[in-house]
Amino acid sequence: MELWEYNACMRGMRERRKQAAADCIVTGYYCAYYLCGGKQAKPPKVLIESIFAEPQSRAEGMEMIRKIKEMDRRRNSYAAGTNCNAERVE
Repeated sequence: MELWEYNACMRGMRERRKQAAADCIVTGYYCAYYLCGGKQAKPPKVLIESIFAEPQSRAEGMEMIRKIKEMDRRRNSYAAGTNCNAERVE
């Protein structure tokens, strides 16, 4: 099998898995809609768009990790009763 054939197969499999996940989300939406009378069912549009979104860049990913670590550090410092601004690291 040539490299381009392998890459095409992998791309097709990736799209197939995304579509299967989107189908599951829509099925869950309609189950919630009919079981709860449509009162609490949330539209699946945002979830499906996030599945088919392009992957983020490395810089965006590292920035997200930095923000999550900062939030975690603040939460832990509040839980311990210390001042979180005293040891701020940029």
